[in-house]
Amino acid sequence: MNVKKVEDILKIFKNSCISKLNFEDTEIKVTMQKSIKKEEKPVVIVPNQEKPKENSANILEEPFSVIRSNHVGFFHHKLSSKEIDAQPEVKPGKLLGTVRAMNIDHDILADRECKLIKYIVEEGTPVGYGQEVVLVRDL
Repeated sequence: MNVKKVEDILKIFKNSCISKLNFEDTEIKVTMQKSIKKEEKPVVIVPNQEKPKENSANILEEPFSVIRSNHVGFFHHKLSSKEIDAQPEVKPGKLLGTVRAMNIDHDILADRECKLIKYIVEEGTPVGYGQEVVLVRDL
């Protein structure tokens, strides 16, 4: 066996996920072993679990509820901040936002008549199933 073949085997071994290789020929015996490196931990996206901040006195006195995400993905607002400041009345079935996953938009609809107070999660934030996304005041 020539040196070129051993170099080729070494190059293939370096680029593979094999950690140990034993090779034996009539002329030579080769054992290769990679040093074990610490594996990198996978990146885990944890949805924002903050509760809505209620700082005005009239907000604390009124009955509030939340609308939750019905899918896992990235949440996108459907109303601008100016529209939200006006606290619009929302009818059942009104589109409040979407959760985008794998290039598919899943609508978040109002399930009751209410006034939109604020979005709990920021635009483009990852959300989980059942996570609170919109703060509303029931009418």
